[in-house]
Amino acid sequence: METHGVVSICIHEGEVNIPFDFHLVNKQVELVYDGIVGRDFLQHTRAKVCYDGNTVTFKAGDAEWTKRIMGNEIVQGTITKEKLTLTGRSEVIVKLPVESGTNGPERIKEIVQGTMEKRKLTLPARSEVIVKLPVECGTDGQEGIIDKSEIADGIYLASSLTRISGKHVVTSVLNTKEEEVVIEMPIVKLENYCTGEFQEGSPDEYVGSLASIRKEKTRNRIDEVLGRLRLDHLNPEEKEMTRKVCRDYHDIFYLPGDKLSCTNAIKHSINVIPGTSPINTKPYRLPKAQKAEIDKQIDKLLREGVIEESSSPWNSPLLVVPKKDGASGEKKWRLVVDFRRLNEKTVGDAYPLPDITEILDQLGKSKYFSCLDMVMGYHQIELREDDKEKTAFSTKSGHWAYKRLPFGLKTAPSTFQRMINNVLCGLTGTRCFVFLDDIVIYAKSLSEHDEKLRDVFRRIRKYNLKLQPDKCEFLRTEVTYLGHVITEEGVRPDPKKVEVIDNFRQPTSTKQLKSFLGMASYYRKFISNFSKIATPLYKLLKKDAHFEWLDEQENAFHRLKQKLISQPILQYPDFTREFTLTTDASNEGVGAVLSQGQIGKDLPIAYASRNLNKAEKNYSTSEKELLAIVWGIKHFRPYLYGRKFKVATDHKPLTWIMNIKDPGSRLLRWRIKLEEYDYEIIYKKGTSNTNADALSRINGIVVENEGHSQSDINDELKRQILYEYHDAPLGGHRGMNKTYSAIKSVYSWPNMKQEIEDYVRKCKSCQINKVLGPQRKVPMEITTTANQPFEKCCLDLVGPLPETQTGNKYILTFQDELSKFLVAIPIQRQDAETVAQEFVTQVVLKLGTPSKILTDQGSNFLSEAFKNTCKMLKIKKVANYPFPPRK
Repeated sequence: METHGVVSICIHEGEVNIPFDFHLVNKQVELVYDGIVGRDFLQHTRAKVCYDGNTVTFKAGDAEWTKRIMGNEIVQGTITKEKLTLTGRSEVIVKLPVESGTNGPERIKEIVQGTMEKRKLTLPARSEVIVKLPVECGTDGQEGIIDKSEIADGIYLASSLTRISGKHVVTSVLNTKEEEVVIEMPIVKLENYCTGEFQEGSPDEYVGSLASIRKEKTRNRIDEVLGRLRLDHLNPEEKEMTRKVCRDYHDIFYLPGDKLSCTNAIKHSINVIPGTSPINTKPYRLPKAQKAEIDKQIDKLLREGVIEESSSPWNSPLLVVPKKDGASGEKKWRLVVDFRRLNEKTVGDAYPLPDITEILDQLGKSKYFSCLDMVMGYHQIELREDDKEKTAFSTKSGHWAYKRLPFGLKTAPSTFQRMINNVLCGLTGTRCFVFLDDIVIYAKSLSEHDEKLRDVFRRIRKYNLKLQPDKCEFLRTEVTYLGHVITEEGVRPDPKKVEVIDNFRQPTSTKQLKSFLGMASYYRKFISNFSKIATPLYKLLKKDAHFEWLDEQENAFHRLKQKLISQPILQYPDFTREFTLTTDASNEGVGAVLSQGQIGKDLPIAYASRNLNKAEKNYSTSEKELLAIVWGIKHFRPYLYGRKFKVATDHKPLTWIMNIKDPGSRLLRWRIKLEEYDYEIIYKKGTSNTNADALSRINGIVVENEGHSQSDINDELKRQILYEYHDAPLGGHRGMNKTYSAIKSVYSWPNMKQEIEDYVRKCKSCQINKVLGPQRKVPMEITTTANQPFEKCCLDLVGPLPETQTGNKYILTFQDELSKFLVAIPIQRQDAETVAQEFVTQVVLKLGTPSKILTDQGSNFLSEAFKNTCKMLKIKKVANYPFPPRK
């Protein structure tokens, strides 16, 4: 039993004084009496128990006295002015000395009184404090119950029966920490108001009433938990067994109105690269219409104890992204903190994730499965105190920092896996299987399942974690987990994954047939006699073949499809190897294939596809391709989350997605969604991407571009076309690229580009009249955008201009790249000394020193005077190319 200190009481027997120490315990320890003396007191007084005479003899020094044991009846002792009267008892139950008051109970003198200033409550270390707290509702004179609760980490509100006075109640608060704590004054909620029926009763009646109310509240909570469980699929025996377990462990389930708990199993640390200065990124400008939603979300996080006010020098920008609409159609939003710059400076965590291969075989042999869902799993892990400031972000209402583990941190998956492994240490692999926040309990019988479920629940309770009752699945005979349907018979592919193959409709053109055969050929190693089965289909793809769908093609198509969907063609995921997610998008849908192995020889694990909605069909090509990646990664999250993987796409521009800087674009918002994943985008030619390409296009109707028929172009017609588009007056002897662009918009033939280049290269008129100088094509490069004001500024000169009355003929311009703040300074001369002097007096002394300055290669900027000025001010000077950049 945990104690909170010792108080010395002097017990008197006649002229004998016996000092003895009593331990103080928390009020939450439910004792029948206010105090107990036991074996230690008997040893101290050298007591002798005589069972024959029902007496106990005590000794104190030379004094000795005997007391008679009166049957099994316990007579309560009394203490008056530090004197104890023993009423014929060997074991005495005493009431510890108190100072009674008319307005409420006072505690023992040794209890230190806390201080309240405005809405702050100061609690000394390891003390219990009597305080007046504001009550949420009720009227003066009403009596009610304050339920015990943890109002802050290590700070507890006592369970008590109290009376409202002046919209306040008197109760006690316990600080179990070793240091003084200052907290926000909590607002107390009273439930189950009393009506005065105990006004004349004894204290025992009050205690009995309190216990009765507690039991009623517990019953109501249990009923609500059981009502949220999904047990309709169970028979009466299974249902009763599950209800009994959940009834015994009702406190591990999270209900609306509960305060989110925090586990003591682990604390998350954010280890940055040594020497890293605090990162302060300018907040993004957000729509004013979202201000109310931001304030609402901030208030919720504050109530849950997830965030706190901060004065941190760190800052990451905040975004508001839409969530899926609820059943009511109400628009919902989620606050997202962009931790990209923090993640770049964070040291990685190589904590290993579970190897699922052997576990799947064990799961496949079981009959019953239960899947547990943790409520806001990350937010149940506390951040290390020194690292809280690194998660800071700002809103219009203030500067905040996370107290709990937020989403989006680079090392969050490793910490969560480490936590859940510590919590379920010794149970993983024998009673349950855990992969990040997915917990599966498996068993061959009901009794075994009941035992394993209780073991897991016991650990969850011990480490103060919470589950979401309406999202937990109990006693399922088959369960979908990591893309596999696990049953008593074994493990098979998820039918939803292969359903997309079964829904591929009969091809009506060579283009559709090529898509189907390309997809089927990609997996031909898993189908015996693939070439023989597909021969009738390949006949339609031969040169000059007429596309006619006959019975042999129909039989081959259905037979090949049946082979694809009926055989176990999907390999087990190997979590020791890297995954590849191949994606593609069309005007009608998006598709994704998860695989492992060398690109081109990788073996599939699962397929997925879906149609685009009306709004998504209006996206640009790049947005559709990125949508395929975002949706594919989200769909295959159980495989990809917390691991490094490759994303293969046939849309080459997506390979530089990591350099997009526009904070207002849809592409960036999607990219932030992917921030918690560790992935690399690689380019895969479209001809090698037929698996995902076909999946993205198998909608109800395949839409083709409208075209036109074209006659064969013979050699004579080619020469005529080349003459008209190059040699004729309207051709104008254009170069190779322009001639090719003009012809390809109307005509097409094999090797057309090569023939056009040869024709233009051999043109005599071009060789005589055109003077071809050296090519000065500057290679393109991706520039970085400044992240804060005065990080990168531009300096330039304009003029000479008409002279003003003060003799000024030039303008020295200074502009901040991020904010576009501009300063224009009129000057008389453009020599280096004048430029340097005006820059210092008009910019540096008034606005401050920029980190970097970009100039052209004018002599005044390349002079030693200007270079020395920058060097003295510790400004990094950068010069662009020696010709004006086009903007």
